[in-house]
Amino acid sequence: MEEAFRVIKSEVRLRPVRVRAQTRVEGHITVCVLAYFLLNALEEALKTSGSTHKQPVSALRKLAECTIDEYKFSGMAQPVRTLTKPTVEQMTILRDLGLEGIVSPRHMSPILKSQAYINPDPPADEAKPTV
Repeated sequence: MEEAFRVIKSEVRLRPVRVRAQTRVEGHITVCVLAYFLLNALEEALKTSGSTHKQPVSALRKLAECTIDEYKFSGMAQPVRTLTKPTVEQMTILRDLGLEGIVSPRHMSPILKSQAYINPDPPADEAKPTV
């Protein structure tokens, strides 16, 4: 158990969150445990695939460089979104995990076009969460 908390604090970089409500405490713990499980699953998948990336955190950092960028132009109702082109190294990681298809136009097009993924600015009177 101590090893799990060390990994969560160091590799996953989760930090204590100052929350008081029981549901929020439970939610934070759930996110921490899920992050730990996902990290272990990723490590196992990289290992069994024979990937050159043995450390899941380094693979995640490489994959995090691939982003969806949003551009807002005056006169356009909806912003334009684009996916940065994955590098050879990123595609190798995805291929090793059997996930190369997730960056295909078929999978990305609905996300890039959907209004559901737009993060609108919160109303000015909305209370800020205590973290």
